[in-house]
Amino acid sequence: MKRTTLLITTLLLNLLVITGCSSNKHPATDLPELEQTGPIWGDGVEAKEEFMDVVRVAPSQPTAMGEIYYSATPPEGTVVANPAFAQGRINVTILDRYGNKIPVIQSGGNYYIKGIKGESYTLYFENISNTGYEVLVTTDGVDSITGHEGHYNNAGYILFPGNTITIKGFRQTRQEYKPFIFHEKDSPYIKGANEGSAANIGVIGFALFELTTPKMAKDVKPKAFPAQTNKFRLDQ
Repeated sequence: MKRTTLLITTLLLNLLVITGCSSNKHPATDLPELEQTGPIWGDGVEAKEEFMDVVRVAPSQPTAMGEIYYSATPPEGTVVANPAFAQGRINVTILDRYGNKIPVIQSGGNYYIKGIKGESYTLYFENISNTGYEVLVTTDGVDSITGHEGHYNNAGYILFPGNTITIKGFRQTRQEYKPFIFHEKDSPYIKGANEGSAANIGVIGFALFELTTPKMAKDVKPKAFPAQTNKFRLDQ
C-alpha cells in the first residue's frame, strides 16, 4: 500500500496536515518562523510541526468526490444548508471574502454557487465522523498545493476526525498563498503561475481518501531532542 509522510501543523484550535511525497521535500533551515497568513496558519497563530505516516485505504481511488460549479448566473434549484459528502461524513462550505456563507444551489444532481468575477473565496471542510480523510482540492482544475493540474497522486490536506480545515488559496510557500478567485473563461490568470486550462474554469473539486491510520491522535509524544526536528519546504 502507498505510504505518505505527512507534515502536521497543529493550530491552537484545529489540526491540519499537509501530505507530501518524500521526493518533493527539500531542506529549508533558512525559513522564518511560522507567523504569516495562509490557508493553514492564520494571523499570529502559533504552529508547530510533527511528522506521521498514514496509508490510504485505496491509494488511487477516492472514497468520495465532489464538485461545486460557479458562475455569474447559476441555475435555479433548491438551496441546501451544507452539502455533505462521503455518506454525510464531510460538510463543505464556501465563504466569500467577508467570511459569509455562499448559498449552494442543488439542481439536476449538481451543486452550484454564484461566483462574482474577481472576488476571493475560502473553502471550509468539517469532518463529523470518526474517520480520518486526506482531502485533495482543486479549483478550476488546478491543485491547491502543487499549482499544477489536479491528479489523485498529488498530496492533500489531512482532515482529522471531528475537526475542520480552512483553505484560502493556492499554496505558494510554507507562509504564503495565492487566494482563490472567481474567474471567467477568458481570464488571463490561467496563463500565469498556475498550470491549467481555460476549459476547466468554473468548478471547485475535491477528492476524499479514507485513511487506515489506527489512531489519528491529537496529542504529541514528548521529545528528548525537540530542537532537532527537521523542517521542509511545502513548495517545489
